[in-house]
Amino acid sequence: PVTVAGVTVESAPQKVAVLTDAAASYITTLGYGSYLFGAPTTYVNKNKSNSALVDLGSALLVDEDALLELSPDVLITSNDLSTGLNDKLTLRNVKVIKLKTPEAYDEVKNYFAELINLFVGEKEYEEVKTTFLTEMDNKLKTSIISGVMCFFLTAGIVIQMNTVSKSTTTVGKTMIENELRDSVLK
Repeated sequence: PVTVAGVTVESAPQKVAVLTDAAASYITTLGYGSYLFGAPTTYVNKNKSNSALVDLGSALLVDEDALLELSPDVLITSNDLSTGLNDKLTLRNVKVIKLKTPEAYDEVKNYFAELINLFVGEKEYEEVKTTFLTEMDNKLKTSIISGVMCFFLTAGIVIQMNTVSKSTTTVGKTMIENELRDSVLK
């Protein structure tokens, strides 16, 4: 068993549903896309070639019927679910993991670490996490454009840091999945 965001999961999930594009993209980047069966409308529309993906609406407007019919092992969301939906998922033994959508580079790394923990478990966690995050750091490229520093990761995550205020926000999540996953996890 592993604990992810305070939720104990007994074994690696075989069927995962997510309510954010970030979670879907990060799971795919890590090489666990074959376990992803439900995703938000926006992600499903961008990945029409994956006919196994069930459209679950969005984090704010969940298609409860589709989610309950899918009955995943794990649901990853960034928002609180309604009490009614939470109760229905609990009755079906669906583990609900709430992970805040990352806005800064360290948060992106922590998000990936949580997902790695979920899929590989405690035994392999440190090795896979260290390898993946080291590779991610090594592939980090910086450029300064008009007083704004942008960090481009090969996973397709773009982090922008305003060099004046030192605030950091995520500005894009176009996935370039294969390069990082193949170089690290194979």
